[in-house]
This record gives sequence, C-alpha cells and structure tokens, in this order.
Amino acid sequence: DGRAILESSGRLTLDSARAYADAGVDYLAVGALTHSSPILDIGLDFRDADASPSTGDDA
Repeated sequence: DGRAILESSGRLTLDSARAYADAGVDYLAVGALTHSSPILDIGLDFRDADASPSTGDDA
C-alpha cells in the first residue's frame, strides 16, 4: 500500500500500547524486556585464517 512501516519506542506500557497501535504504529519496542535482565558477557576474537588454532590461553 506504499505506507511506511512505523516502530515506536520509549515509555511504552501495557496500558498505552493499544493507543499506539490504534494510531497506526506497526511495531512497539519495549526496552523494559531487556534493560533489567542479568548481564551476559560474550567476547568474539577475530584471527587471521592463516594463524594457528588458539588454545584459549592468550586472551
């Protein structure tokens, strides 16, 4: 239909979600789902394809 897809984020609550949806917002982003969750610290190291395999001791 040529209409832009809209996402709304910030200060959304279950009480206000219906009003945003009725206004034409397609997606609601709720940071409360993740901002209070426990921390998971993940690291990713990139190495040359020619380098020997890492033993994990050189972090």
